[in-house]
Amino acid sequence: MKERLSQTFEGLKGLKIPSQVGKTSEPLTVQTFIASVVTVLCIVQATSQLVNALKTEAESQSDSEQQKKLLAAAKLLADATARMVEAAKV
Repeated sequence: MKERLSQTFEGLKGLKIPSQVGKTSEPLTVQTFIASVVTVLCIVQATSQLVNALKTEAESQSDSEQQKKLLAAAKLLADATARMVEAAKV
């Protein structure tokens, strides 16, 4: 599992998250809006890869208890990501 998660994180290193996102003192401009959207998309991509890595690892487990834990973690992460995306729509 460590190897698969490590590969997933290695793949995420190339993601570029705009540095201006999160500065609340700036007025919302088209540029900051686009940067925010790009950031959300990067996070969604990263969590999607992590969820898939967790599911793949769960499928390879012979221990059913470990498999349940990994699938539960994947579901929690997917649900949290969905909530974040919904919050970003506001």
